[in-house]
Amino acid sequence: MTETTTHIAIMGGGIMGSMCALFLQHLGFAGNITIIERDTSYRYTATARSAASFRTQFACRFNVEMSVFGAEFLSNIQHWLEPGTDIGLVQRGYLVLHKHPLPDQHLTQLQQAGADIISFNPQTLQQQYPWLNPHGVAAATYGRTQEGWFDAWSLLQAVQAKVRARGARFLQAEAKSIRYNDAGQAQAVECVDKNAIKADWIINAAGPLAAEIHRASPIQLPVEPRKRTVFSIRSPLNEAQFPMLIDTSGVWIRPEGQGHICGVVPPAERDPPAHGDFQPDHELFEECVWPALA
Repeated sequence: MTETTTHIAIMGGGIMGSMCALFLQHLGFAGNITIIERDTSYRYTATARSAASFRTQFACRFNVEMSVFGAEFLSNIQHWLEPGTDIGLVQRGYLVLHKHPLPDQHLTQLQQAGADIISFNPQTLQQQYPWLNPHGVAAATYGRTQEGWFDAWSLLQAVQAKVRARGARFLQAEAKSIRYNDAGQAQAVECVDKNAIKADWIINAAGPLAAEIHRASPIQLPVEPRKRTVFSIRSPLNEAQFPMLIDTSGVWIRPEGQGHICGVVPPAERDPPAHGDFQPDHELFEECVWPALA
């Protein structure tokens, strides 16, 4: 993969696809890279619409270790990109509230995977956060480091500028499927406009649409687009030291600008695959988010 004749095609030019190009170049790949993106305004991409938060509090050790690496990457962004790169990084932890007492090994497992997590009981929780109502909370965990949020749009622009400067090519086109040879090896990306981009290696970084492009492939992807509505509110709380808070109900809230943003995962019966649906679910705020905040 280090020969200059080798060509890698990446389907999806958002943060995942652009990051793939960045790390390929960092690892010494000297071939050609073509990044295929249908929406070059990125208006309807997961990257531009993301709340762009990062955490290390996961049940799966692999997820924790990936997030620790991601936090280190964001904290040392100027090592990877250009000096002076500003991605609006806020390093402030997730405060996760739990309905039930935590098993003794919960914190240990997170810490062994590299996460910097501490815990609170209801008494110490209210001492630390006097504005918080601890009713119904049995325990809480907080990431002292390696958690926070950032400006995803600024990061995307900086990464794309870096990979372009190193020779990666961005192509405005919509990937439709992958062409295979008789041996089952990927040969080209078939586009909606009937053009084909031949490649020795193909990376599927199409996010929520990854499974649709992969539908004719031997291996199916368990990926579906789901809609998540983010609400912007004003609050009398001081956002200066406000964490990324996740309530026992699943409602989350964190500072953004002069106010806060918040949201919740919809109930299963109201969470169908959302192909092209970008309309906010306003009722979700009244039914789920507001009661928890109040």
